[in-house]
Amino acid sequence: MYSKKEKRDLIQRFWIEFDNYCSEIEHLKYRRRKWILHKTKVPKVHLLFDLNRSGVEVAIELSHRNELKRLDVYDKLSDYKVILEDDFEDGLIWEPDYIRENGIAVARIFVKKEGVDFHRQNCWPTIFQFMASNMYKLEHNFLQIRELIQE
Repeated sequence: MYSKKEKRDLIQRFWIEFDNYCSEIEHLKYRRRKWILHKTKVPKVHLLFDLNRSGVEVAIELSHRNELKRLDVYDKLSDYKVILEDDFEDGLIWEPDYIRENGIAVARIFVKKEGVDFHRQNCWPTIFQFMASNMYKLEHNFLQIRELIQE
């Protein structure tokens, strides 16, 4: 078990090394900003990385508190499922009622890799490769439809 400081240091080191990894990838190193993440220009729609002890997810998350608004945006995204899933060999996982660890309900469209733990540094290369390649594809596909789903 880690102390709070050890865990904070591990998380900080993880993200610094992930940034360094991305800086070595040809199609990412010259971008002004690596990822759009929370700056999607669509209210309450975010692209995110979700790490835990059992795996990693790269996701589009819809966090409207109002369930009807959240499901409306989810339906708009599902209209463009073919575009969003382009280049994802096995498609994406679509969950309109995803419950975060903190108990908050969101809608999530994601791809995940299980069996990797970011607490183990020997898993980092696998995690970095998964995160960078899948976020690049998800972001690219999302940007193609962003204007079509804006509220």
